[in-house]
Amino acid sequence: MARRPADRKVYAHAKLRRLRREYGMNQVEPARALGISTSYANQIEQGRRPLTAPVLLRIAEVFGVGAEFFSEADEGRLAADLRAALADEACGVPLPATEDIAAADRDHPEVARALVALHRRYRDTAEQAAALGSPGTGVPLPPSEPHDEVRDFFYAHHNHVEPLDAEAEQLAGSLELRPGRAADPLTARLAERHGVRVVRAAQARATDARRFDPSAGLLFLSPWLSDGQRAFQLATQLALLEHGPLLGLLADGAAELSSPESRAPARIGLANYFAGALLMPYSAFHPAAEDVRYDVELLSARFGVGFETVCHEAFSAPGRILTQVAEMPDGKRYFWIARTVTRGGFGHHAPRAEFAVALGCELRHAHRLVYAEGIALDDPRAATPIGLGCRICERRDCAQRARPPAGGRLAIDPDRRAYVPYPVESSAP
Repeated sequence: MARRPADRKVYAHAKLRRLRREYGMNQVEPARALGISTSYANQIEQGRRPLTAPVLLRIAEVFGVGAEFFSEADEGRLAADLRAALADEACGVPLPATEDIAAADRDHPEVARALVALHRRYRDTAEQAAALGSPGTGVPLPPSEPHDEVRDFFYAHHNHVEPLDAEAEQLAGSLELRPGRAADPLTARLAERHGVRVVRAAQARATDARRFDPSAGLLFLSPWLSDGQRAFQLATQLALLEHGPLLGLLADGAAELSSPESRAPARIGLANYFAGALLMPYSAFHPAAEDVRYDVELLSARFGVGFETVCHEAFSAPGRILTQVAEMPDGKRYFWIARTVTRGGFGHHAPRAEFAVALGCELRHAHRLVYAEGIALDDPRAATPIGLGCRICERRDCAQRARPPAGGRLAIDPDRRAYVPYPVESSAP
């Protein structure tokens, strides 16, 4: 019988230990603050006892962290990154077993993060050296790719930035924004507060969705934008003008962003976050999402924004919403929906871009989504086996494999044509 979510045990000893150290406490002080015995606190910190619901609530009160702090998603992500690092051929050792990687992730996350960071620095240095053609040129190498750091920044914050949410909610209330009718008050705000005039760009020169000329005080918007897209670009520009210092403070103070090259796109990402929070204030959006069971198209219509703005991620499938139950190599299952969205102008020669937008959740939450109706969520046969990437995927029978797996010797047999693109020799018993 499958375990109900409420029955799932939470072992978060490493995170509790980290909280204690961050607050400069010894092992006795958190026990006293949480109202539990020192021996019980020690057992929790050693991973011998799970966290109970009352203790979780007390931790939230004492340390000021939410339930998402103990989410398993972060551990799964770190384990995947650690597996990718250890699967690199440069390591020169066989890939450790899944349970060993999971144990390192669970019991020693700081060590796991250090290994992942070292691998990224090695990978980026190797790529830069290859691009430069020869070593010793004196050209400084960036510590990591900026887009990777920006991705990690938002992931580390669980895509939730409370200061921007609070500012956006307050502004949405003062402007009395209405779904589908936000463009006019935002245009007026830009004009009255910042002296910015919004101009419809000429069709022949509409190569950008948004272009701001600060010297002239003109904001050019593409004529091909929908009403929702237009409002989003206006809100983004408003964030950059009104909350530039806050955006800079959030980006400059982030441990995940190590260079100006990563902090600059992070500020833009934060401005986009503010725009989404302004057009879809959480206090109104969350109950609406629950009401329509997260029907993205209904939410798009209700809040007057695009499909991708509601998802706040990237989606795949040609104009049609696809669904999938996927199972990872460690047995965890997820429910995914996907669709494609297209941006760009009209006409045969107009530049366009098609994006894949995907939105997923753990399978235990799938029943709350309208897209899960009619899908056998409890049937293991309905799950599609997938991996985290061809090089690190453990599955040896995947017909969709694009690259051979790391840590395995290819089975070369001229007299056999397997359906698996890269068959691997079986391990010795």
